Amino acid sequence: MYRLMIDPRELPTGTGVYIFRDEGGRPLYVGKARNIRNRVSQHLKSSDMKERRLCSRASSVECILTRGEMEAALLEERLIKEMTPPFNVELKDDKSYPYLLLTTHQRFPGLFLVRGFKGRQGKLFGPYSGVKDLRVALRYLRALFPVRNCWVLRRRNKPCMEAHLGRCTAPCTGKADEEEYSKNVKDLERFLSGDTAGVLKELREKMRRASEEEKFELAAYYRDVIRGIERISEGASITAPVKDFDLVEASEGGEAVYLLKVRGGRVAGAEPFFLNREGVEGCLAIETFLEEYYSRVSGMPPLILVSQ
Repeated sequence: MYRLMIDPRELPTGTGVYIFRDEGGRPLYVGKARNIRNRVSQHLKSSDMKERRLCSRASSVECILTRGEMEAALLEERLIKEMTPPFNVELKDDKSYPYLLLTTHQRFPGLFLVRGFKGRQGKLFGPYSGVKDLRVALRYLRALFPVRNCWVLRRRNKPCMEAHLGRCTAPCTGKADEEEYSKNVKDLERFLSGDTAGVLKELREKMRRASEEEKFELAAYYRDVIRGIERISEGASITAPVKDFDLVEASEGGEAVYLLKVRGGRVAGAEPFFLNREGVEGCLAIETFLEEYYSRVSGMPPLILVSQ
């Protein structure tokens, strides 16, 4: 039994951020959840060694309710950067959430998991949470939509192991069908933009059959892939006359700008950008951000809303 001073059943069931603290009140871990009570209970029941160490040191849980998942994601990242809790190594060390980068500016685009957007060319999808689930889903995606995962496309005489495993069509050998490759890229781009229903339905059916046949390891694999794909496709719906737009808002002190990306009527990402400019007025902070950010990314939406 762990020594939490609060019964998890007393925690709220709403969306928000939770903070595990030790006996001295020091933050150990910051997380976000659609249902805080359920998520904290999962921590307490987990057999993972990292989770068990966290729970053995935790004495209390602080909860902050938010108006939705995107607000929770923004608050979580801000608190992690401010508090630097020791059990948030995965996010703290990498400084930002992971994205998927599709290098559409290249003749044979590749798909990569990256951190941040600085200096990137191509189309970014995200940000996402749960990088472990995302990596599992990424391996499956490459089998569904075979595109390369090598940063530099060098000429080869023989296909690499990824091609032998069916996760790439080996454009490095010069034998890949460019039209077929382009179709894979377009299908992948549509999937990453939220068209995931068909793939998830097929995966759930495969998981069900594997479980019925008592192939539990295979069923667990499909479960992890489903979880990863749900990470990719999660996002809140937004009712608006325009389906694709960005919403930009500056903090009161002008030290940060918050970007909310909506694609196809769904929230595709939300992220704070810290400008390291103290005392800057909000309007100037937004002007600086707009100039720097949109000069680096491709695929600018037809509408950019600015909240002041």
